[in-house]
Amino acid sequence: MQKKAQVTLFIIIAVVVLAAALFSFIYIRRTRVAIPTKIQPVEDYLVECISGHVKDTSKIAGMQAGYLDLPEFESGSEYMPFSSRLNFIGMEVPYWFYVSGNNLAREQRPELREIEQQFSDYLEEKIQECDLSNFLNNNYDIELEGSPVIDVDIKKNSIDINVKWPLNIEFEDAKARIIDHKVITRSNFGQLYDTANTIYESEKKDLFLDNYAIDVLRLYAPVTGIELSCAPKTWLISELRKEINEALEGNIGAIKVSGSYYSFSNAEHSYFEVDVGRRIDEQVYFLYSRKMPHVFEVWPSENGIMRADPMGNQPGFGILSAVGFCYVPYHFIYDLKFPVLIQIIKEEDVFQFPVLVIIDKNTVKEAPDVESEEVIFDICQHRTQQATIFTYSEQTYPLEADIGYKCFNQICDVGRTTISEGKASLKTFLPQCYNGFLIAKAPGYVNTKIQVSSTGAFVANIFLNPVHTLNLDLNLGSDEYAIINFVSEDYSTSIYYPEQKQIELSEGTYEVSVSLFKESSISLESQQVEKCIKVPAGGIAGIFGAMQEQCFDIEVPEQTLTNVLFGGGKTEFSVTESELLSASRIRIETSSFDIPTNIFELGDIYGLIDISELQITLLS
Repeated sequence: MQKKAQVTLFIIIAVVVLAAALFSFIYIRRTRVAIPTKIQPVEDYLVECISGHVKDTSKIAGMQAGYLDLPEFESGSEYMPFSSRLNFIGMEVPYWFYVSGNNLAREQRPELREIEQQFSDYLEEKIQECDLSNFLNNNYDIELEGSPVIDVDIKKNSIDINVKWPLNIEFEDAKARIIDHKVITRSNFGQLYDTANTIYESEKKDLFLDNYAIDVLRLYAPVTGIELSCAPKTWLISELRKEINEALEGNIGAIKVSGSYYSFSNAEHSYFEVDVGRRIDEQVYFLYSRKMPHVFEVWPSENGIMRADPMGNQPGFGILSAVGFCYVPYHFIYDLKFPVLIQIIKEEDVFQFPVLVIIDKNTVKEAPDVESEEVIFDICQHRTQQATIFTYSEQTYPLEADIGYKCFNQICDVGRTTISEGKASLKTFLPQCYNGFLIAKAPGYVNTKIQVSSTGAFVANIFLNPVHTLNLDLNLGSDEYAIINFVSEDYSTSIYYPEQKQIELSEGTYEVSVSLFKESSISLESQQVEKCIKVPAGGIAGIFGAMQEQCFDIEVPEQTLTNVLFGGGKTEFSVTESELLSASRIRIETSSFDIPTNIFELGDIYGLIDISELQITLLS
């Protein structure tokens, strides 16, 4: 009896399972055949229209770093001129990593679930643009109930969506009600997004873009070094910036991610290959253009010129100065910041996102943990003290100027004075600060700062001296150049002639110095030189201050000078505003001497320059 009961139970279970399977088959059959042939074109058109919008949506998101709804815009600053978006050929592309204007690290990489939600929101509006009027004009009775609700699933090679949007259709003797519309659209978006994450994580971990930038800086710019020369070395920052930007364009563009989309014709090019942890089959490009916003700063420098002075030719420099042996050591500090746009392409699909590369004081600056970033106090955000600022030209005419306020190591941009009722003024609020500096800047005028304490409300008057541009006349040969310095208490400028043939001066008294150099190649043989100096005498006599002469030999090594000092001079020069107004040129006449043939003659020229007077003439 027990065995019969068990068999009966198994038969019942089998019948239930068979009935469920039969019901499911019948239901599916009915669902599938529920759309009559006459009505099927309406559903086919709607699915095709939805799929077209999915393709368009994925292209927009791919070009905007995964975003359809762009994150909130954050502007940059004078210190960090990068907003939260990179303008690339007119398109705003959100950075995945950047540094805000107040120097806070920001990451805004969208998660996949966030992208899917934005796809849903975007498509729920876009697919309502699908136009069914052609069917209505052909006697179809169509009704769409309410608004669509969309569920999006982004896969590696497709974007699958389910649209819940009741559609009632009647045509002649056929009718149907379709609630769910399944749409599978072939797309590489998911795969490209996955590759973008792989590259981004590698850059966060290894900072390979930053290390390439360091290599470019050290290869194309003077960083640290020493040269045997008795002439100063000079570099124009504008020329150096141009060369660095051109080098970055080429070198960043040459980077490849390990994969199958390229081949190197030269084994040396493997320097540009980056291993991101897996091989990449898509095409990957790294883009930087000199037209993109960037920061290039160098210290020490003055008036656009970097200068390294020789050592060993100064009085009192000991043994080296005695024999005229000199060398030029240099060490320059750079800040370099620029964006790189990373593009990943497969077939017709593109995904791109930018990141910011930061070289801080010659070193790769590792970004702080953006998940737990330390908040840096920004004094410029706490402007509580009222101030009224008036700006004038030196002749007391109202002058519009940009105003900054420096407190500690921060400079706040507080606005601009504007002319109204015969006065150039600005009413603003400043951060509370003791012994800060108001800074006024206006085109064609010397930057002027005055010290003020913003511990309470105050009124300040700032007078700016105009700057006049004069053509510079200096009689030099084709292989000769000069370094000219005008130094005053309030304003200084340096000229590298003939690369620079104009000088900007304002009223004042200047210490002017000129050094003339000739491009030449002079080989100085190694020499044995006897040097005698006074040293304390030995024994008891030395205790009482007695001195004796001690001589020894010094070997000066062989050296080749490529820039030889052959003239110059110094003088004090005063000029008034009225003199500058009536002048268009300034002529400088200086002494020149025979080209030195040995290191001792070179030492003599330094002495001659110290006592040589310059003749400076203003010409109309």
